[in-house]
Amino acid sequence: MKTRLAAFGIAFGALLYANSASADEYFKRCVSQGSTSTDFAQCGNAWVEREEAALTQAWRRAYGGLSTQAAKSSLLAEQRLWISYKDASCKFFNTSEEFGSIGWSIQLPHCRARVIRERVNQLNDYRQDMGE
Repeated sequence: MKTRLAAFGIAFGALLYANSASADEYFKRCVSQGSTSTDFAQCGNAWVEREEAALTQAWRRAYGGLSTQAAKSSLLAEQRLWISYKDASCKFFNTSEEFGSIGWSIQLPHCRARVIRERVNQLNDYRQDMGE
């Protein structure tokens, strides 16, 4: 009985996150088809990978849009600091005592994908500010 309740709780939590406004469509579809924490973690990790690909594109466009070495060096220094922030972000969800399996399987990738998406948006805003 406890196992069924735990599985139901995980599935319910996953569906709540999947239906949040910030979740992408692939994540929503993937989670709706999953049934275990491992399934949900795979969905979340795939979402993070999609956001990382978008980040790479945004970075290349923003960095490539700069014409001086001074501006490029400044943006590169900022990006390196941001990468340190990203790598440290959301890790508190990985504490099973606090969040259980929903933390590492759903909340951590959801949070990390949002952090990356915010940086993508920021880099895109920089490009607009540069007149591109």
